[in-house]
Amino acid sequence: MCAVLALAGAVVAQVGLASEQAVGQVAASSGPELVVPAADPWPEGEGSEIARRACHDCHDPIVITASRLTAAQWSARVDAMLAKGAKVEDEEIDVLIDYLATRFGPNP
Repeated sequence: MCAVLALAGAVVAQVGLASEQAVGQVAASSGPELVVPAADPWPEGEGSEIARRACHDCHDPIVITASRLTAAQWSARVDAMLAKGAKVEDEEIDVLIDYLATRFGPNP
C-alpha cells in the first residue's frame, strides 16, 4: 500500500513539474520522462480556425483528432453536430469537412 501511495505521489510531482515546463518539451527530473502535449491540437491549414471554434467548445480535441473518419463520415458527423446547434456558417461547412477529412482522415 505504501509503495502505491509513493508512486502516486511521484506521479503528482511529475505532473506538477511538467506544468512548469515549456509546452511540448520533456520535463527534466530524476524520475521517468513525462512529455507535455502541445497546447494546440489543431494542425494549421484552411479550416483549423473553424474546427477550433466549432468543435473545441464542446469536445475534448482528442475526440475529434483520434476519430480518423472518411470525408463522407466527417460530412455526416458535421451534419449531426449542426443539428445539435454547432455554430458553423453555411459557407464554412465544406471547408470544415475538408479540413477534418484531410487532417483527421483514415490516411492523414
